[in-house]
Amino acid sequence: MPTNIITADELETMLRDTVGDPASNPSQRWTSDESYRYLNRGATQLALHLPLNLETKWEISTVASTRTYLMPVDFISDKRVEYVVTALSDERLLTYLDEEEWKRRGFNDDKASTGQPQYYTYQRNLGDADKTTHQPKHIVLYPVPDAIKTLRVYGFKLPEAVVSSATLVPENMAPKLEAIVFWAAHLMSADDNDDVRADRFEARFLRQVNLINSFNLEASHSRAPFLKSWRRDRWDPELPHQRRVQ
Repeated sequence: MPTNIITADELETMLRDTVGDPASNPSQRWTSDESYRYLNRGATQLALHLPLNLETKWEISTVASTRTYLMPVDFISDKRVEYVVTALSDERLLTYLDEEEWKRRGFNDDKASTGQPQYYTYQRNLGDADKTTHQPKHIVLYPVPDAIKTLRVYGFKLPEAVVSSATLVPENMAPKLEAIVFWAAHLMSADDNDDVRADRFEARFLRQVNLINSFNLEASHSRAPFLKSWRRDRWDPELPHQRRVQ
């Protein structure tokens, strides 16, 4: 049975059809390399509108007496962090603390306590690399691990680059690919000084983002946990990623 799976090459075809520059055009306006650069700019723009778009899992090996570990460069935020004690599904859920609570408990200064980690936070080690390079977050554990184990992080990532390949399937689902195409078309038209078409593609992009958000809300069966706010007369919903993005 045929499936609606879109490869990177088909995504470029969608873009060309949208801007009126199909592969059959004997004098194409944009080269294939240019098309992919526009598509990647579209994927970046979509990530700004839908940051919690792509879910994944990372595994990090802990080292005895080491409490700080570099997160992958595509890491945005987590949903759940587990410390795998044994390979027989013995995972201990860790508790996230923000920077203020981490310091209040004295974890920032206590670097000697070892054992099975129970808490974690994030920090950026500013100045530990060339200032012109991207410096990903570090995850910090407390107590300091005393053994070689696995840290399992479930969360959200940045999209990978869309590159020309007959076998590559872009990570985003089809409705999101439509949004990427519309923003790429917006940029193409704007760079050609065609403001009318640029505005039209931008409007289509925003409508598509709204449709995706509406679908995600309808499809979700989860409920946000409620935390006591500073006001005593109400409870404020706050999602995990909202507490963890720093």
